[in-house]
Amino acid sequence: MPRTQIVFGVVLVVALLGLAGFYAWRQVLLLRRVPADPEAWGEEGVYLRRLAWRRLVCSGVMVLLAVLLVGAMLFLEVPAQRLADRVDEEGPEAAEGPEQKDFIRLYGYYWIGFLLLLLFLVVLAGIDLWAVRRFGLRQLRRLQDDRRAMIARQTALMRERREQQE
Repeated sequence: MPRTQIVFGVVLVVALLGLAGFYAWRQVLLLRRVPADPEAWGEEGVYLRRLAWRRLVCSGVMVLLAVLLVGAMLFLEVPAQRLADRVDEEGPEAAEGPEQKDFIRLYGYYWIGFLLLLLFLVVLAGIDLWAVRRFGLRQLRRLQDDRRAMIARQTALMRERREQQE
């Protein structure tokens, strides 16, 4: 396996594990801060707890991706490279043996599983982004409604004062 591929793989694994650890730690702190009782914090507490759990799941998926990447680098890449070199030298017939076909099938399923897990992570991140946007819009509407109500109260109060002065 080429040195650059090893270095890139190690950097990718370290980055995945570092991000997963950092975000998991932050979400555990959030779960400790926000009580499980929905009446204590209300809607915001429920939102924050769900957010933390979603992100903890994302962190777990990132750890799984890192483990799968390490497994691929340690156990699959060298035999795959040997088979590819053999096919280059001997032609496509070199990959037609039962062992080679089993390995090719395993290799394909392994990377399909990896990509499906990556897709799951992206979908979870999209759901998280959508939930954050939805909660933000709800809070914005609530603030706008409160502001309108405050302006209406102030307007009524100013009219009352003006009527009293007249």
